[in-house]
Amino acid sequence: MTSTQDPSRHQPDRGTARFVTLDGRRIHVIERGNGPAAPYLLLPGGLSHARWWDFVAPHLATARRVFAMDPLGHGDSDWLEPPTYGPHGQVREIGAVMSTCASGRWIIVGHSHGGLLAAVIAGTDPSRVRAIVLVDIPPVPTTPRLIRAGRRFRATGQPRFETRDAARASFRVFPDHHRAAPEVIEHLARQSVRQGPDGSYTTKFDWRFFRPQGSGRPFFDDFDQVLQRIACPSLCIRGEHSTILSAESLHRMAAIIPGAETAEIPDSTHHPHIENPLALARAISAFAERVAPEPDASPGPAEA
Repeated sequence: MTSTQDPSRHQPDRGTARFVTLDGRRIHVIERGNGPAAPYLLLPGGLSHARWWDFVAPHLATARRVFAMDPLGHGDSDWLEPPTYGPHGQVREIGAVMSTCASGRWIIVGHSHGGLLAAVIAGTDPSRVRAIVLVDIPPVPTTPRLIRAGRRFRATGQPRFETRDAARASFRVFPDHHRAAPEVIEHLARQSVRQGPDGSYTTKFDWRFFRPQGSGRPFFDDFDQVLQRIACPSLCIRGEHSTILSAESLHRMAAIIPGAETAEIPDSTHHPHIENPLALARAISAFAERVAPEPDASPGPAEA
């Protein structure tokens, strides 16, 4: 279904690109805004990249610095060789970005898989987190439905296209029943294609990301315990028509996280940041101004 949102609300701002280096690999970060209050770090979902935040970030950058990052294997960040991707590595990548880009504690906003990572960081390294916003995250990351989706993704090879236009035309949103405006989808399609060394075109996502990495305990096992350890102010958000996070699961999640708040974004499914970005930005901003209105005086790394 096509979004009914005013197209004038969907004007992307490219921001300023920079790179953070970790273990010799470059992590792409998009910076916007200024101001002394706690900065935002925007984390994308599992198949997406930093440019999915292009329609939200400018609205958040009016009073704070905003950083949207591409994990390795996503967007304009480097790909791993060999492809040893996994959430443990992603937590390290997020830590490197936070240490390099700004001092003090952060407001971490994560969509879907990015929200799972935000919850883990808030529960395990609270000294770096002022607040978190969890946007339509799966309440139980190890459900059979998500495991089946992971198997499908693992069976997907890296697509190759002869032309950039063909690669753009292949762009899809998952789940595909979204309400994003056509101009938003066109923007994301343009930003989701890269050219390989052989001259062909492919996605800005390394599909080897889904290859299993060892046979140990799942990283997000016992996720309720992760949520219980979160001590910072928290906002749990769902899209009004989400099939990933139900209203019942939203309130159950908020009941597990001490003192958590909830919000529902109208006219959106699993992807409020591309379906109703202005409403999402307003919900995030209002929460941030309540819980972190002043500069963070806690000690932190020097700004790069």
